[in-house]
Amino acid sequence: YIQNLLKANMKGTYGSEWPSEEKIKRREMVAPEARYILICQYADSDIAKCFMKQDSGVECAHVTCRGGRLLGFVHYRFVVEEDVPVLYVYELQLESSVQGKGLGKFLMQLIELIACKSQMGAVMLTVQKSNTDAMAFYNNLGYVISSTSPSQVDPLVLLYQEIVSTRTRYSYVDSFISHRLEFIEAMRSCARHLNLKPSANWRKATNARGNTIRLWFYLYLWLHNKLWRDAAAHVCVIYLE
Repeated sequence: YIQNLLKANMKGTYGSEWPSEEKIKRREMVAPEARYILICQYADSDIAKCFMKQDSGVECAHVTCRGGRLLGFVHYRFVVEEDVPVLYVYELQLESSVQGKGLGKFLMQLIELIACKSQMGAVMLTVQKSNTDAMAFYNNLGYVISSTSPSQVDPLVLLYQEIVSTRTRYSYVDSFISHRLEFIEAMRSCARHLNLKPSANWRKATNARGNTIRLWFYLYLWLHNKLWRDAAAHVCVIYLE
């Protein structure tokens, strides 16, 4: 259900990028650390039965769940971002029939309550730049674009930071990453030299001379596939008192 709802709501936003994005989201959904809130609609008779059981001291949190109609879900996790423990909202998806009625706002208030009770420092989430309605929704709730959002940082700076943080994997290019500005300029020069495009293939790299050029080619493609995709979205945050 959640995969189908996600596709119905987000396929248009991602456009041609959706097939690859859907694979990523499917993996995220089944990760062990994924937590969910499911929104269900019940018949009045089922709700009345639940209240009657509560009055008699019987636990009934999930008694009528199977009989309810699903209207949406929230997928969230507890993670650490920039040394701050945060509750990260991966998805908030609702059926179109219940959008614009305050349910999304209520769910975000519930998420913030869970974060506070769990002693998290903030709530974070990602919004596609093209999804202006969602951006306006979160802005109205007090969320702002994080200073660490990929959309706010030069992708080449992020690439440099990635290499430095995992430099044991690239130990043979230490001389190229000793200075960030030199590295960034080298990346730009390499892209111009090879006239690389996102569709460039391995044959072009193997025709280039030297392992260093091939390395730059790998990094360029990684930059395009990962950082440029990330830069198409805002990471938003609200800090909790």
